Amino acid sequence: MKLYRVHIELLSAIRTPLKGDTLWGHVVWGIANHEGDGAVASFLEACKAGEPPLVISSAFPKGMLPKPVMNDHVEYALLTKSQYAAIKETKKRTYIPSFLETGDNDGAGHGYFVRQTQLHNTISRLDLTVSDGGLYATESLWPQSKAFYKERPIFDVYVVSNVTSDRIVEYLSWAFENGYGADASIGKGVVVVHPDIEEVPVPSLLGKRCMALGPFIADIDHPLQDLLADVFIRRGKIGGAFASSVDPYKKTVVLYNEGATFINTTDGCVVGNVLVHMHTDERICQSGFCPIIPLPMGGAV
Repeated sequence: MKLYRVHIELLSAIRTPLKGDTLWGHVVWGIANHEGDGAVASFLEACKAGEPPLVISSAFPKGMLPKPVMNDHVEYALLTKSQYAAIKETKKRTYIPSFLETGDNDGAGHGYFVRQTQLHNTISRLDLTVSDGGLYATESLWPQSKAFYKERPIFDVYVVSNVTSDRIVEYLSWAFENGYGADASIGKGVVVVHPDIEEVPVPSLLGKRCMALGPFIADIDHPLQDLLADVFIRRGKIGGAFASSVDPYKKTVVLYNEGATFINTTDGCVVGNVLVHMHTDERICQSGFCPIIPLPMGGAV
């Protein structure tokens, strides 16, 4: 298994955040659309067996990584006013400059998207007229680029895989070919995958403090030592050919968010596993794994 970095270019606003578990779901749908049910079944069986052909991170602004969750104890009473202001500024940051490479890191570490609310009319399906008082709102995420219309924003996606680099690019191209996330049918989530792909050298991870690059769930067979993490609730919804199901929702799960840090007790570059029994249809799974990288300050157990 090798770690790769792929660049994706966002050509529109999005409705669905670029989270690793959602990206992985798009990859699976891409395989289904191009190679059929048999290929998907083989792909998922490998994931369930602990040998996933592809594990993907969340997407980060080019040259940036998620801010790691660390246990930094500070005696605030001993701080000067400027030191306290600097700590507050750091807490606002979503990303940090990548320590895996050098280069121009746009985004300044803050939240990279601006939320824009848009009002819509509710249309009656009986007579196709606008319902009285039927306004509702949706939110779109617009990249916080300084020159969005001149230089469209590029994001880094990290992939752990045992397939060829060409196959990885093919998987991702299939994932985005019909748009990404909610409202893709009306122009949201237009994503282009750059064909250049870089292998990222990763030293041994055993015994080092590592950081997760996407959402994941802890593996009960390999407990994580000194885990520091934020969590969020995922209420997944099935799509594609399953969208007409009587029950369109997956079971609710709590996932650790990207940026979680822990002492790694294995030498693998993936944490977590695929989640099964997520729906009454046993074929439906949920990504509960992501790539991990060692932190520069990571020490031995």
